[in-house]
Amino acid sequence: MNDWRVAWVNCTRRDTERSVIRALLSQLLDIQPDDPTAVLQERLQALDLLDFEAQVQAALSEQVLQDTALLGLAVRLLGIMPTLLIIDDAQRASGDLLERLSEIARASGSAPVVLLLLAEPPFATVNVDTYRIADLEPNELAELAAQYLGVAAIGARLRSVLWTKTGGRPVYAEAYLESLRDWVICSMASCTPRRDGICCRRSSRSCDDPRRLALR
Repeated sequence: MNDWRVAWVNCTRRDTERSVIRALLSQLLDIQPDDPTAVLQERLQALDLLDFEAQVQAALSEQVLQDTALLGLAVRLLGIMPTLLIIDDAQRASGDLLERLSEIARASGSAPVVLLLLAEPPFATVNVDTYRIADLEPNELAELAAQYLGVAAIGARLRSVLWTKTGGRPVYAEAYLESLRDWVICSMASCTPRRDGICCRRSSRSCDDPRRLALR
């Protein structure tokens, strides 16, 4: 991927079409919305995009851009080098945004552009090729957890809790395992367990490393 530019946006329900476009453009140009004008001009000149300074400034400040202006900028920018646009949690994005990105991808013609939408089902907002990533089986989920925590295998207790919490969905499993790393996991002998069988505290001298919990 060394020859590819990658822009990745995690959508939230607060995002608008303009905020996502700003985030993608900022990454593709390697510039921040509050950078001085001189920095922006230098970057645009290096990419031979100085003629699009007004459109870029408008997009970075989340101003309204005419469809033709945005498409012209996008086609020119995406034609410079291969580009991968990743829209994560696309089910949270507005339909207008997804349709606009589809228009940009179509307008780019022969330019090497890949638009990757990652979404929770059901998701049928735009007409795109869809590939479903199946949920993990219990054994696969246990293997994922072991790799994530850096242990040979996880114990029955964590295996049961992880399956109950995530149902085998990889993104949920990774989020739950990350929460184990963020919190200190206490041994059952030294604290009162929660309903899910795991006790967490911010700090305690009697607490265990999450990898020790994995072995139980």
